[in-house]
Amino acid sequence: MAVVNVFRIDSSKVDEFNEHLQTLDNHPTQATFNNIQCSLYIRNERNPRAIKWQWALNDFNRNAINTLTLPIGIIVISIDNNNTYAISFGSAFYHIDKFCDKNFAFNVAKRLHYKKINTTAQASPNTNRSKTIISYVNSNYFEYDSGESFLKIKGKVQLDDNFTLFKENIEIGTSIKFDMTNPTITRCIDLLNYLQTTILPLDPITPIPVFIACDTTESEQCWTNFLQQMHNNDYEIRFADFDIIGTDETFYSANTQYRFSYGRHHKNIENISQQELQTFCEENNLNYNEVLFDIVITAFDNESTGQNYSIVKLIDYTDNDNKCVLVCGKWYKYNDDYLNALHAQIAEINVIENDTFNWNEQAYSDYITSKMQTENLTQEQAKKTYYNERVYNILQAQNNQYENHDREITNNIEICDLYKDNTIYSVKIGNTSPKLCYAIDQSLSAIREIRQGHFDNHTIETIGLWFVLERNTHLPQVNGRPDLTSSRMLVLKNKLANWLKEVRRFGYKAVINIGYKGEQNNG
Repeated sequence: MAVVNVFRIDSSKVDEFNEHLQTLDNHPTQATFNNIQCSLYIRNERNPRAIKWQWALNDFNRNAINTLTLPIGIIVISIDNNNTYAISFGSAFYHIDKFCDKNFAFNVAKRLHYKKINTTAQASPNTNRSKTIISYVNSNYFEYDSGESFLKIKGKVQLDDNFTLFKENIEIGTSIKFDMTNPTITRCIDLLNYLQTTILPLDPITPIPVFIACDTTESEQCWTNFLQQMHNNDYEIRFADFDIIGTDETFYSANTQYRFSYGRHHKNIENISQQELQTFCEENNLNYNEVLFDIVITAFDNESTGQNYSIVKLIDYTDNDNKCVLVCGKWYKYNDDYLNALHAQIAEINVIENDTFNWNEQAYSDYITSKMQTENLTQEQAKKTYYNERVYNILQAQNNQYENHDREITNNIEICDLYKDNTIYSVKIGNTSPKLCYAIDQSLSAIREIRQGHFDNHTIETIGLWFVLERNTHLPQVNGRPDLTSSRMLVLKNKLANWLKEVRRFGYKAVINIGYKGEQNNG
């Protein structure tokens, strides 16, 4: 029994891949099998390296120990002009992954039947759990929540009794690992032909939410949008705990210290954040927006082994217009399975639209005028002190019998803005995901505080969000309720799905109030 790790090379990167292979082995061995040209590349560095814990041996007066780097191998098989495959041995997958077709493995996965699921790795964009690994016991179906995309699958597939190309054990990531009995290059070619001519032409039979790699045109459109948003600081920078390279989990959890580098400028820091990057630029008189993509981050593990990353690979950003997400520096689309699951869960939320939720410009102006008179404030001072959301909450409390808890802080957290009928509400006025998601983050923090006994003088049965949308047109109605799934704000929808899960997990009901602040809704 042997494991065969199969990648398909992106057709647009074949030449670049071949150039990279020459840096590993500029004298590959070539042979023909079944009229198909195959090439074997080997890197076998025999240079001895000292172990990283040599200091411990020194203290015990033990002789130095040197290790030899294990060899790696890559077999390249070109079935035809449009389909080039690579089989990796050892750690060679690191040299193939960046050139591979990221959609290939899961396109195969969706066309297989599964008899057992052992482990999965999943990504949850725009949540506090960006990536997770889940182990299953006796499961033969995929479990996932809306807003989650699969990165890896390890399990067993259903095969006919007389099927002999590979065994039932399989691993799927950006490559596919097959268990093969008595493997040969000819059998590997048979396997690739089977995938290409028998499996991939089938219609998908197993729904698996995944990201689909964008083509060049789509990526260029997304980069254009992103560069425009950069100036608004409308993105997050995150450092993932692990990545899936081929089918292997590469963990970065040991990386405890980091260094920013730009030219001759360097700075050691403990945590990566947008604020730290901006401070680094200010300290070195650098234009943040101009140099951001050229800043290199070096991550050091406990043994001071550094690994370099470009900023663009750490940015977490969603393009609402194109329904794409930036992951590890590459643009991906949400597939239909992902969007359908996401929309199905959001549709379960009780969403209420009422004229009393709308912004009233005249009432706001009257309130500001009264404060200018009673507190001897200029208009600028009054508007700064009594900003939109503060006045909105005050007027809702005065006119519609809500309790106003805006600006009441417990453990540095505002439990809610408004309370009524055993329901707390986090209120936000806005028209973009970052603005509206602030209310979601506040609500999730409030749940944790409530569970610890704070705000216990109030009965709470329902957790509510309250959005005053800055738009002239109302959301379309479905079954008599505003349809939040019609919004293009994917970040918001991902966070809403995660919020609903958390609300239900702690035994509460969920509700969202929708009002409007636009020319047609100013009262």
